Amino acid sequence: MKLNDYLKYHRKKQKLTLVQLANKASISYGMLYRLEEGSIKQPKPHLLKQVSDALSLNYENLLIKYGYITQDLNNKKEVLIKEKDVFLLSKFINKNKKIIGTISCAWQSNGHEIVQADTDELMPICKKGDFLELKRVTKIRDNDLYLAKQVNEGVTMLIGKKRGEDIVLVNYPRTFNEANQSDLELYKLVCRYSDKTMFTKVKT
Repeated sequence: MKLNDYLKYHRKKQKLTLVQLANKASISYGMLYRLEEGSIKQPKPHLLKQVSDALSLNYENLLIKYGYITQDLNNKKEVLIKEKDVFLLSKFINKNKKIIGTISCAWQSNGHEIVQADTDELMPICKKGDFLELKRVTKIRDNDLYLAKQVNEGVTMLIGKKRGEDIVLVNYPRTFNEANQSDLELYKLVCRYSDKTMFTKVKT
């Protein structure tokens, strides 16, 4: 049974309407409707947690059943849903790591930083409000995307490009313009998220 059908089955089993379950789960009717119809192809764990709690389903079993928790058979390590701190991109690059909230998702590795873009200057890679998963690196690889702070330029998107035997950093998307690589603190762009249902803002 597909995930959307599984949730619909348990809602109907408990004789709840879409409106009733949406209210109980503290989500919108439209979100729940799209979830049950299957138009949300891979629901975020945060959303599933709200719905599973409202239906009194075992959240961890649900994640295992639908592949959100997997196991590395060699290392015997589970990939679990984690909450990570979120920082504002401009502040993070300037080493002012003030937490603005938390985000829930499945991570397979530790040490990655999550920032929220507060500018549209990094389009088309991301827009203002998107969440970026970054990893501090010292080595660059061909075609990987990186964020860096350059003198008098603010946050810059860079990409690794092969030039003969070497791999150099060039400005993205202006790939003809080679970047000055001296004293750059590089963060590899691992992933981008747009779904704000994963994010919980810190109360001020």
